[in-house]
Amino acid sequence: MLAVIGVLKNQDDFARLQATEEGRDHQGYHGLFASHPDNDTRLQEVIQEARSISVTNPQGDNRERFLKQIDGLIFGDSPEQGIRRGQNFYHPELDFALGFPENWVIKNLPDRLIAIAPQGKAQIQIQVDDINKRISPQEFMAQRLGLKDLQRGEVLTDLGLADGLQGYTGLTEMRTAKGPRLGRVSVIYLGQRAFIFSGFAVDESIAGEVDPLFLKTARSIHRLTSKERTLAKPLRIKIIKAEKGSRYSEMARRSPIDSYAEQQLRLINNHYPNGEPEPQRLIKTIQ
Repeated sequence: MLAVIGVLKNQDDFARLQATEEGRDHQGYHGLFASHPDNDTRLQEVIQEARSISVTNPQGDNRERFLKQIDGLIFGDSPEQGIRRGQNFYHPELDFALGFPENWVIKNLPDRLIAIAPQGKAQIQIQVDDINKRISPQEFMAQRLGLKDLQRGEVLTDLGLADGLQGYTGLTEMRTAKGPRLGRVSVIYLGQRAFIFSGFAVDESIAGEVDPLFLKTARSIHRLTSKERTLAKPLRIKIIKAEKGSRYSEMARRSPIDSYAEQQLRLINNHYPNGEPEPQRLIKTIQ
């Protein structure tokens, strides 16, 4: 029990680090560690009591057998959810790809994509909706999104959309955790779906700087090319035997994990935050 709590605590510490670097609040596990730290007296008492119980035929933990069973398991994004590769995103099932600004952190959530600027100074959110009836992107924004008073509205097809796609964009006031912000909303049609891009600057002093990035991200959407389909492959767990002198920092430099690679490698091997691989012991890597 204490070991399990320790694993969860490491994940919580990592999530807090991410939130700090991305300029957002960290919610944690619903306050779990406020009342249940890893040295919780009640858990210690339970473990101490359990030690008095005799075990006539103790079993091993079958660690190596377990690791061999998960060798090749998908890590992170699946083709059904879409695949992140650097600053690009590929979705083979929905047949689209797009690119995000350099150094922005991309989060692939079940119902949306979010990209966060360094220090959390701005963000872009992308959602998908069915078009249902054939109305223009401008009418979609007015009727389906309730955006009837857009500022500086423009037809995106006039701004060089790929594949002859239809789109519309404009500025509107958005409600954010930091208060109202003037942001950019773009709607682009691809197939039978409407892709809705919403971007705003948390730090209002850079609003003019990031607005072109919001527009560039929306304009980058296109149908997958044959080359991109080969990139839309998931990462997988690879079990290896650690060598003498193996270091997570070196593994991270070779890893396809595009953010927090060293921390994530330590997490999945229960060596967070500063542990290193033990020679000749099986560990998880990502390929």
